[in-house]
Amino acid sequence: MSACSCVVRLLVSSCLVGQLLACSDSAETIAVDQSLTVTKSSHAELGAEVTEQAIFSENVTVAHQYGETLVPLNPERVVVLGAHDEDSLIALGLIPVAVTRSRPATELFPSVWSRRVLGETQIIDLGELERGLDYKRLAELRPDLVLAVKAALSRSEYEAISSVAATVAAPRDSDQHGLSWQEHVEFLGQVLSRDAEAGQAILVAQASILDAIRPHPSLKGSSFAWLKADREDSIRVAGGNIPSSRFLKQLGLVYPSDLDDEIGNEGWVLLTEQMVNLLDVDVLLVETESSLTDALIESSLLGAVPAVQQQKTVWLDRGTALHAAFNTVTILSLDLLLDELVPKISDVVTVVLDPPTAEEQLAMEAFRLVYGSETKWSEKKRHLENASELRLANEAYREGAADNGGITLRPKAAEIVNDSARIIYDVYFGDSAAYTDLDRTVYLIDGLWTVTEKDYCGFLSAAQVPCSE
Repeated sequence: MSACSCVVRLLVSSCLVGQLLACSDSAETIAVDQSLTVTKSSHAELGAEVTEQAIFSENVTVAHQYGETLVPLNPERVVVLGAHDEDSLIALGLIPVAVTRSRPATELFPSVWSRRVLGETQIIDLGELERGLDYKRLAELRPDLVLAVKAALSRSEYEAISSVAATVAAPRDSDQHGLSWQEHVEFLGQVLSRDAEAGQAILVAQASILDAIRPHPSLKGSSFAWLKADREDSIRVAGGNIPSSRFLKQLGLVYPSDLDDEIGNEGWVLLTEQMVNLLDVDVLLVETESSLTDALIESSLLGAVPAVQQQKTVWLDRGTALHAAFNTVTILSLDLLLDELVPKISDVVTVVLDPPTAEEQLAMEAFRLVYGSETKWSEKKRHLENASELRLANEAYREGAADNGGITLRPKAAEIVNDSARIIYDVYFGDSAAYTDLDRTVYLIDGLWTVTEKDYCGFLSAAQVPCSE
């Protein structure tokens, strides 16, 4: 993969986000950190939309697992009963009046990622749904809609809540392991008649994922598995279809087919000695208490896992924001996952070569000189095949790269096989790293490490700087 082709993709991705935001009819936005922006309809626009729809109906019929619910158009007082159900709601521009605390007591409320959007806005905490819902308090809130998409309500509970306000449960025929973050946003978009906002929010979030993984090419194709360790003898293996595993696949990681065959449609299975060799993966994520880590590494079960023995492990300490975000992947928690989890995984799957030998250092230096846009021609031409025919093209490359503060391909390692050297390098625009761990090849020609005319022209053509014919 060439540096210039990476430049093109970066520009395309940036333009995509700009186009997504430009297509919005709204003048008001909600910013989620710096990489996710979601449109919130203005009151005037929303009122016009409701008036037009109200000609036909004042409600929207929503089908779910317990039947159908007439949802009022433009609900204002929404109560959320499912774990982190509020995230998609907030992303669509509607802040709930109250939510249940369907999450471990160690987690902050509201979550770290939702507080980035809420600021000082307060949401009423209804406590843990598992301990029973206070129906009197719910009625006192005067909700016009209750969302219980992730609440796992029984039919009797659903009917009791429905007697207080219009209630929407999980979608019909939804995946038994739970909705992905995209599916959740799409469903709430339908419930709230905000399909356009939902589609835009999803596209912008997907663009954020692409931007986050682009500097980490080693993610693509690397195999993964993830475990939950409660004790040394009580470890569960995640299936490939639960939301967290599906998120990892979006990063380009691959769930092993033999492990998938073993687990089947189950969400989680207990790790057995017979399954240990199936965990010979490029990266293993392990959720546990931080105090158990050392004991787990030394245990006869987890300690026998190839990925643990090879130190290809990312530990997720329970009680941290990262742990909470990974267990409940939502459109708002994506930012935290992309900022914190992606680099941790990349550090494990990225190939690190031994320090270069003297000969490898010579190959790396030749590579740096040729591909650097600011390298003096007198230094570059010695290592460039047919250099005299490429000077004009090189000058055009230098002038074009100046807009980015100059382009430098910084070699990190080299692997020599006979008369060729595979160079591992990072791409810098000015002083900023844009892409990491890419690779190209240089060749030993007449005793001098050299970039071939074909390779150099291929590099330039990706930046639309053709070599002279």
